[in-house]
Amino acid sequence: MTAIVESQESISVGWTDEMGAAADQLFFVSTYTDFDRLAHGPRGTEAKHSLYVYRFHPSDGSLVLLHVSDRKEREVVVNPAFSRYHPTLNVVYTCTEDIENNGQIFAYS
Repeated sequence: MTAIVESQESISVGWTDEMGAAADQLFFVSTYTDFDRLAHGPRGTEAKHSLYVYRFHPSDGSLVLLHVSDRKEREVVVNPAFSRYHPTLNVVYTCTEDIENNGQIFAYS
């Protein structure tokens, strides 16, 4: 799984954002959904959903589930390996691992 979130540690060592350290943040979790399409053999079981999006409340450390990929999205976004937030745009890019399609990049805004 890969998750994107600015931690309290990174904020305290100079991370700056326009919203401030106490602002709610989005937390993306990507999971492997089709082991047969990976070049390596991961442990565990395939996930039922490829992407989860949470709202992180730094004030109390809680996460609230906002979105779970549906079946149609799971068929398109296969094995999302990692996600990255664009530094100046309101966009998250997710890169997949897929030996059949050489991986793809998806953008969410």
